[in-house]
Amino acid sequence: MPEENILPSMSLQLAALHNAAGTLKHWRKLGMFGNLAWGWHAPGDSPLHYAARAGDTATVESLLSAGASLSAENELGHTALWIAARAGHVNTVQTLMRHRTEDGELPDGDDAIVATRSVVVVRAVLAIAPLAAMGRAGAKALKQVAREGHIEMVECLLEAGANPNGGDEMEWVYPDPDPNSWEAPGDRALHWAARAGQTMAVQLLINGGASLTTLNRRAESALEAAAKAGESTVVKLLLTSGAECEDGQVKRALRDTRCFPVAQMLAEAIVHLDGGGDMVWIMACEGRPLILEALVNAGAYLNAHLLNGWTPLHAAVRNCHFRCVDLLLRGGADVNAKDKTGRTPLHDAAEQGNSACIQVLLSGGARRGSRDRQWKTPRDYTADASLRVLLSQKRMSSRGEKGMSPKVAKKGSAKTGKRMSSKR
Repeated sequence: MPEENILPSMSLQLAALHNAAGTLKHWRKLGMFGNLAWGWHAPGDSPLHYAARAGDTATVESLLSAGASLSAENELGHTALWIAARAGHVNTVQTLMRHRTEDGELPDGDDAIVATRSVVVVRAVLAIAPLAAMGRAGAKALKQVAREGHIEMVECLLEAGANPNGGDEMEWVYPDPDPNSWEAPGDRALHWAARAGQTMAVQLLINGGASLTTLNRRAESALEAAAKAGESTVVKLLLTSGAECEDGQVKRALRDTRCFPVAQMLAEAIVHLDGGGDMVWIMACEGRPLILEALVNAGAYLNAHLLNGWTPLHAAVRNCHFRCVDLLLRGGADVNAKDKTGRTPLHDAAEQGNSACIQVLLSGGARRGSRDRQWKTPRDYTADASLRVLLSQKRMSSRGEKGMSPKVAKKGSAKTGKRMSSKR
């Protein structure tokens, strides 16, 4: 700004702040209108911004009469209407709403609807522009207040006709700027409320017609958003409200969560739906013990076979997921299940030389002498001497020889045999 304009601009803004009507009239006579941009509250603030922020309706009217622009924005992209609405100055908002723009049209109220957190301001705006809450601005405002848990505002916007399933279609045109950000392109109000854990806002949105199956650009439903954020109360509410299981929402949510209480609820829903056998297989293959434990606790089917005969236990052993192997065995998985080649999980563990898996399989009842279709035992699949010794040991008899070493058991059986022969 030229130096000769700085002093009038400063004086005009000070007048806006302190309601110096005489100074305003003086600068109006000099032709200094209210859309000069210089200030210290926000970069690019005009005198109209200052007056709106202060809620000085008389000064706002003087500035508008002097030709101040309603559409002038500061460097943050805020208009005077946005600032007045954000500050909750009802009379100032009404004054700005009744003033026609340069095009001869009344403001549509979008700025005020998006900015305000006051129900009184919303009602004042809707009294002048009743359709303001029904467009894109209403949907945007609904998202924001739902995220913040402002229940009165959510109710007010829904009553005014705000669309809970509305959004900005341009979000689908441009690429996702940050795939790891909290906010996702294409989010609806229900996504934001669910992700933020605002249970009451979620309930209001569902009652207002929010769709449980709408996906954002990352192909996430509200249920998945809540599960990923670990919001167990919201997940429970969505499940009881009828979140669809058939389209894979619950299964995708289960894969995304890192929260055990959430995983447990989702696992129970999946087991109720189809037994959960396919999810057990996937989690065993991927090595996800947290989710696998939730499925085991929920009573999921643990012995589902693929076409090649592999069970989840085969998958866990082949991928060296020791914790998953242990969970499956504790849950009652068949330790001696055979695939189409006749191999058991013990065969696979021996081939890989995985001593930890071999130990846990043997303690779970795996048979050392089980043979596959090539007539090979697990011992035949390893060249490691210590493992071959481990896999060749015979299991001790359960008749009176518990707690005895193998050598003592041998001697005892030999003595018994001698006695029997002598008696004969």
